[in-house]
Parts: sequence; structure tokens; C-alpha cells
Amino acid sequence: MRTAIKYQLTEVKKPLLIYYSIICLIISMNIFITFYVNNIGVNAIEASSMIFIFVVGLNSFKETFRMFLQNSRSRKTQFTSFMLSILPISALMALIDTAIGSSAHSLSSYQSLFRQLYALRYLGNSSDLQVNVEGFLWSMLVYAAFAMVGYFITTLYYRMNKGQKLFVSIGVPVFLLILLPIVDETFTNGKMFPKVVDFFLLMSGVKNGYNPFYAMASSALFFLIFGGLSYWLAKRAVIKE
Repeated sequence: MRTAIKYQLTEVKKPLLIYYSIICLIISMNIFITFYVNNIGVNAIEASSMIFIFVVGLNSFKETFRMFLQNSRSRKTQFTSFMLSILPISALMALIDTAIGSSAHSLSSYQSLFRQLYALRYLGNSSDLQVNVEGFLWSMLVYAAFAMVGYFITTLYYRMNKGQKLFVSIGVPVFLLILLPIVDETFTNGKMFPKVVDFFLLMSGVKNGYNPFYAMASSALFFLIFGGLSYWLAKRAVIKE
């Protein structure tokens, strides 16, 4: 298991270094612009990190699955090693993002996504330590959830045939972007989407006193649910050409 986890971590090391090299360059440019030009800002690197780790999840099944089975590693080992590697990766990214965000906030107009979402929580006597600790925990769990959703999607696609992939790739966007708005406007007088937005605001804690622990709990739940679904799919997968 230790070797499997090490392999999973090694696969992410180089992309992670490239990603944070770019992020540091962007933040440095932002600080320079703030000091020497005007108050133009680049905010919320967490959103970029969510996309990055989602893509990591998307690219963590197919080749690894083949390699593990060809080397007599079980599907359980492959899945468990991914779970046990993505958690420290998420923690590392959260730590880096929190450190960058705190430093950039003190030097420029930078506002992290966490600070933007939960600004009202920290008005008054809240310390920087509280903001950074809660921001770190929030980022770590959100990143882990995004990675697992990506892993679930790539595992699901791996199990599909070409017709099913085509149907899902076309059908889901058409349903969400065309059919659902028509149904919402025709049958619910536009009330469906506000309720969906309210649901996600509730899960994020924004509608619960700007409490980030709601988002942390929701992210942990998503991680476990999509992890369970991914394992259920993976344990029935076979090597494809």
C-alpha cells in the first residue's frame, strides 16, 4: 500500500509544482500592480485550485488502473491509495493557498474566496489565526471533494461504452442548459433555480450565519458519497484497450 500511495503522490508532484509556479507569478504581478500602478486585483486562487484538483481527479483512474492490475495490484489497493494520497495533496494545497492568501492580503488588495464568502463572520474581534485555520480546513475539504467528484466522473466514463459516453456528454448539458430552464419557466414560474441556489448557499453555510463549517461538513459528505460510488464502479471495471 505504501508503494501505491507513493506512486499516486509522485504522479501529481510535477503538475503541482508547475501550477503553483504560475500562481506565485500571478500573485507577484498582482502585488506589483497594486503597489506601482493602481488597485487592480486578482482574487480567489481557491477557485483555480478547485479546477486543478478536479482535473487531477479526472486523470487519476485509467492509466493507474491499468498499471496496477498489470502489476497484480488489486482494485481496492488502487482506489484506497488514491483516497489516501488525495487527502495530503488537498491539505498541502490548502496550506499553500492559505499562506499565499494571508501574505497577499496583507500586501495588496487580494481577497481569497474564503474571505469573500465568509467576510461577515470575521467582522469585529476575529483574529487572523482564526481566519487562517478555518480557511485552511475549508479549502482542504473542498479540494478533496472536488478531486473525488473528478475521480467519480472518470471512473463512470471508463465503465461506459461509446454510445453511453456520447449520450451523457451531449444529454447532460442539453438537459441542464436548455430543457431544465424551459421546464422551470413553464411549470414553476422560475422558482426552481432560486431554490437550487438557496440549497447550495445553505450547504455552504452562507445562509447559516456565514458559518464555513457547514461547507466543511457538506464537502466531507460529498467526498464519502462519491468515493463510495467510485469504488463500486472501480471494483467491476476491467482493462480496456
